Amino acid sequence: MSTEKNRVKITELAEKYTKRGKLQDAISEYQKLLTGDPQDVSVRNIISDLFLKLNEKDKAIEELHKIAGYYEERGLYSQSIAIYKKIHKLNPENLQSAIKLAGLYYNQGFLSEAKAEYLKVAESYKKDNLLKESISVYEKLLKLDRKDIKSTLSLAGLYTKEGLVDQAVERYNDVVELMIRSNALKEAGEILNKAKELKKDHLRTLTNLIVLLKRENKKKEAFNLITDILKKEKDNVRSLTLMGNFHFDDKDFKNAEEVFSKIMSLRPKDVEARVKLGRINIYQDNLDKAFELYEPLVDTLIKKNKVEKAIGLLGLILSSKKVHLPTLEGLASIYKSNNKKKNLEIVYRVLLEEYYKENLPKESLSVLKELIKICPEDKELKKEYDLLGGEPMLPEEAEEVKVPPEKEKEAEIAPEEKRKAEEEAAKKPEEEAKLKAEEEARKKAEEEERIKAEAEAKKRAEQEAELKAEEEARRKTEEEAKLKAEEEAKLKAEEEAKHQAEEEKKVEKAPEEEKEVKKPAAPSEEVHEMLEKNLSQANLYIEQGLIRNARRILENLRISFPHDLRIEERIEAISKTTTQVGEDEILKRLDQVSEKESELFKKESPSPEKEKEKDIKDKTPAESVQESIKGMEENIDEEDYESHFNLGFSFLEEGSIDKAIDEFKLASKDKNRSLECYNMISKCYQQKEDFKEAANWVEKALKLSEEGTDKFLALTYELALLYEKLEEVEKALTFYEDIKEWNSGYRDVKKKIKILKKSLRK
Repeated sequence: MSTEKNRVKITELAEKYTKRGKLQDAISEYQKLLTGDPQDVSVRNIISDLFLKLNEKDKAIEELHKIAGYYEERGLYSQSIAIYKKIHKLNPENLQSAIKLAGLYYNQGFLSEAKAEYLKVAESYKKDNLLKESISVYEKLLKLDRKDIKSTLSLAGLYTKEGLVDQAVERYNDVVELMIRSNALKEAGEILNKAKELKKDHLRTLTNLIVLLKRENKKKEAFNLITDILKKEKDNVRSLTLMGNFHFDDKDFKNAEEVFSKIMSLRPKDVEARVKLGRINIYQDNLDKAFELYEPLVDTLIKKNKVEKAIGLLGLILSSKKVHLPTLEGLASIYKSNNKKKNLEIVYRVLLEEYYKENLPKESLSVLKELIKICPEDKELKKEYDLLGGEPMLPEEAEEVKVPPEKEKEAEIAPEEKRKAEEEAAKKPEEEAKLKAEEEARKKAEEEERIKAEAEAKKRAEQEAELKAEEEARRKTEEEAKLKAEEEAKLKAEEEAKHQAEEEKKVEKAPEEEKEVKKPAAPSEEVHEMLEKNLSQANLYIEQGLIRNARRILENLRISFPHDLRIEERIEAISKTTTQVGEDEILKRLDQVSEKESELFKKESPSPEKEKEKDIKDKTPAESVQESIKGMEENIDEEDYESHFNLGFSFLEEGSIDKAIDEFKLASKDKNRSLECYNMISKCYQQKEDFKEAANWVEKALKLSEEGTDKFLALTYELALLYEKLEEVEKALTFYEDIKEWNSGYRDVKKKIKILKKSLRK
């Protein structure tokens, strides 16, 4: 490995070659600096630029590919995306870089950008008649969006050309099912005909044809077609389901039960068949059987936190004319575990009436005790409880009700009177209780909906107010910055004009050879020279133990070159160094540094005029980027959401995280981009290590994503990781388990669940 001194000499020589226009020699020197270290990135960037000047675009792109790969390996995806975009701009026909770019967009959650890149590649392959390659890309496209009808039809056409008939028919059927759901029945029929032309007796095609005929009210044709299919394949579950639904709709419950029972024997976890069998039993007043069928579904729904759906299933049983105690008890259990006291009170009162009718004193006492906890002020409940001989309740459960001795005696010696009291307490009609329960439930639902709507409206208003305030502040800052920039630009223009005039005079006086040698170097070359000299100067300070001086130089460099890893390495190294040097020793060492600097750089003390000229002429890459961003800010319309989105990325690249957040918030007003913006805002907060706020924005993004999709799983996984960082293990575990339910093979969720469960047991 080259020593630091050798590196400085090689760099100086390479820069001299560059200034003299010997670019190939400069490249050869820079290539000597490549060691496999992180600092290779900046060297490769220089080499790539030199190849471009030589018009050797392919070699420049080769270097950029290596840089992009380096960033990708280390998880620096935004930097990798920027490099691949640069490659794509240099050579739009470079399909491999486009595929890489699309993959990175997808991994970062930018689905619309990923789709756009994949589509360009797929169309390019298709145009060049590279069918297999085009098929591969279209398959990736459909993983991003299974509802993309246009891409699905293109893929089906490609499969047909390649002779992959089964795959083509499946894709045509995907489109048909999407069209039927959106009620585009005519178009669905046309696509079905294409599928039938490829494979006449394909079961999925025939099944979709049955669904289409039913939707078009051609029931007889549909029924005959189902019968024909089942003759050929008696265990076709989808056709059996359609047949069962035919019988069910015609209220032919006997045949419907037979068909759905067969489906259950073939597929015990078939939800639709189980629900339909339950409904058949409800119609036939076999409520115990219906409850037996629904109970496993209810348990599963509760575990998945889908409480309303569980209540809805039990509601099907309660819609019967008969009252079913196990269902009421199950409903009470759900309300109790979810702390819905008002609903629980209604169900308990209905249960109490039924227990009285069935002469179940033990159960009546149990419900009365629970009701007293919910309604401690209801004296009638306390009287009923005491009349039934209930044990005194603890003070924290309810106020103890004193029963007169004569009443107590009556309760002990007169069972007949006790029975009459029970009957009296239970004399309200069953129907009245049910009506009351339904009315209370309706009112409760309406109240909850109103409260929810008000809360959402309030939250929305707060968010809009916050965005408006932020926008006002940003606009004010922009106006001030614009005025300042205009003033600076005016001064700068005057200085540049003066400087240009002086340069022209110098050039006229100098010989031709001198012109060639003293020709001002390109800004990028001067920037690199400045960087290397400053790094060498910092190294000298470090060697002399002058850590503060070295740190000041490196911190200034980091502002101009935020992505140069050499700077970060040195800052990290000196952070671990502690030195104690006296004042005299510091002065002595500073003299030594000055001598070495003169030796190394052969520097002269620049005149104030030259310094002024240099300030005007030289700009670091960071300053150029900042000026570019500033120009973008000044010219972007508030409603140009795409530009705000891109500006957010520019700020992110620059390291201005707060500004990036502001731009992404503005861009999020575009509903088509909200999810991606929320995701990027989360990533910004992650860079700030504000994991709580990052989690909040991921949760917002989750609300906009469709359950079970790749994006939904990716966001859920990210949310789980954030809760791990926040050390909220139980929450993280819940999200990992949710992912496992959707897709048990997703990434490393099984391993994550195992580790977190183990940590909770400790």
